[in-house]
Amino acid sequence: MTNFTLNGVTMQESNGNIQLDFNDGNGGVYGFAATIQPNGATPVTGSDAAHGTSGNDTLTDSATAFNILYGAGGTDTLTGSASADTLLNGGVGADSVIGGANHDNIIVYDPTDTIENGGLGGFNLLRVDQGAIFNTSSEFPTSGLSNGLLSATVDLTGAAGHLSNFSGILLTEEAIPSNTLGTELKLNAAAVASIAPSNALDGGAHDLYIIGHPGDNIQLTDFASWTNTHTTVTPVTGGGTFTEFSAVSGGTTVHLFVDNILGNPAIAVHA
Repeated sequence: MTNFTLNGVTMQESNGNIQLDFNDGNGGVYGFAATIQPNGATPVTGSDAAHGTSGNDTLTDSATAFNILYGAGGTDTLTGSASADTLLNGGVGADSVIGGANHDNIIVYDPTDTIENGGLGGFNLLRVDQGAIFNTSSEFPTSGLSNGLLSATVDLTGAAGHLSNFSGILLTEEAIPSNTLGTELKLNAAAVASIAPSNALDGGAHDLYIIGHPGDNIQLTDFASWTNTHTTVTPVTGGGTFTEFSAVSGGTTVHLFVDNILGNPAIAVHA
């Protein structure tokens, strides 16, 4: 892909054309980042993702604007920028991926990674693609997208020691949106306590937001320990609404805020 226009705004390289390549085998890059401002100028100039190799890499992003850091193959160590928000993807391998402090980072979930840490401070997101990829492969059976995935279930109940400092989990959507297809996300109170940082503005509770689409579901393996408080929150004025579920894990209060776009929370959240 070499040409990008979004909502009438053209994105361009500082020199030459954008060249994205799915497997980085033809001189292209994994990703391209550009920042579009409401009512801003067009075109806008962006930057290619910072790339690793097929070997073991140690990469630290030095960008001063939003950027993408991609480890590719091997066992990599990725660290986000100290100066800007970063999207980090370790690629294939058992990687260590840590976002820069005090920024709003996105880390692409990989169950084989040893550490995925959003970084201290900021509102960091864990992006979960596995369910959407599996379902998209069923929408396009000859695509080969499933790549060994056996179902749309993503189990994060073993998050302790692996996932930390994320305020939200973003469940990506299938290529053809469907109310009957979605990610089945498995969680428990201990996992939420590990994944989400303590929120001083909420009495020290560990607060985790689930951002998804119609068709997604949340399976709480300790469902009996949770209470649907029937409290609706709107974190950003004019934004989406979330329903709060509450539990206690090892003396730690945890709150799960589930995106109401999933549908009836009493159905979308289940045992």
